[in-house]
Amino acid sequence: MAPFSQARTTELLYKRRDGTAVYRAHIDVQWSVFGNPHGGYLLAVIIDALSKHQAESNLKPHHPDPAHLMTQFLQGTKPGRAEIHVKVLRIGKSWTNLRAELYQEGSLVITSLALYTVMPSLPLSPTPEPFSTVNQTLLPLTPSPYAPLTPFVTHPALCDPTPQSDEVHRRWSSNSVFWFLPERIKWAEDLGIKARREGKAEGQQKGESLKLEWGAWCEMTDEGEEADHATLPFWADMMSSIPELFPPRQRVDPHYYPTLSLSLQFHCRLPLPPSSPYLASPRTVGCYSHGSVIQQGRHEQLVEVWSAPGPIGEGEVQDEWRKRCVPLLTSTQIALSVGTGKMAGRTKPSKL
Repeated sequence: MAPFSQARTTELLYKRRDGTAVYRAHIDVQWSVFGNPHGGYLLAVIIDALSKHQAESNLKPHHPDPAHLMTQFLQGTKPGRAEIHVKVLRIGKSWTNLRAELYQEGSLVITSLALYTVMPSLPLSPTPEPFSTVNQTLLPLTPSPYAPLTPFVTHPALCDPTPQSDEVHRRWSSNSVFWFLPERIKWAEDLGIKARREGKAEGQQKGESLKLEWGAWCEMTDEGEEADHATLPFWADMMSSIPELFPPRQRVDPHYYPTLSLSLQFHCRLPLPPSSPYLASPRTVGCYSHGSVIQQGRHEQLVEVWSAPGPIGEGEVQDEWRKRCVPLLTSTQIALSVGTGKMAGRTKPSKL
């Protein structure tokens, strides 16, 4: 059972006359939920094929960086062999449009539309230019009251990296839902966000409207694993689904939440340069999720993946660290809620 960077790897098999490039992949059983390959892991496989296609392409202009990926999961997948068919739909001055389709046993199971570009470099100055008609850039550190600020309130160095510190993590792990926990990854919930969700944060008023939100610092534990464009979709799909975030007496029992559709927007090129004023631990990211609408189990999920100012449970707390974290990716998805009793003992992948 391979580390994530190996489990997601694809290899070019051949190219067709119509320009379609066919890549081979092996879907690793370890990166599964109830034996079903994890959705974020499958997107990492697709991103790997797309990025290799762009890196090896002789087409001009050259666009190596993923900017957007819109995916629909048509059928359930299963561990084993898979093919990813990549085709260029259009090449413009600033953007390349591509289609990627994942096949198993001759059946189309996942379809994606991608946008690739040359991602602009982040500012290297700790005091970037103000937002204006000429400089339409709004990032952390931009001198503006509207500059984005990380939603995390607890520095990862102050977080407890043990599974027992995170109730959601403990509940899922005890049910052996994620086959890759805790051998491959660790996370620590931001208890400040948890307190805010429960109405217990400092300054919150009794009766104040609450928000179904969750945040955790996450990292791979295998040596050499680092955050890159292919790992970000995995983290975006590792959030705690909003039906789980209600108080204990209102919360549903552990469910399986298959994704129907997922859209990703990438915000910067990785890794960040050493001279960057932004803080970015090589292997750690922050995953923040929230949502508000649930209809018969079908629910929205909005996720932000942020750079982390350091590893979990280590290091020192930097000055103004919240202003110096940068958004790496945002995602939106539609998911269902399936009782775990329906999943137990099932050997064939589901068709949604």
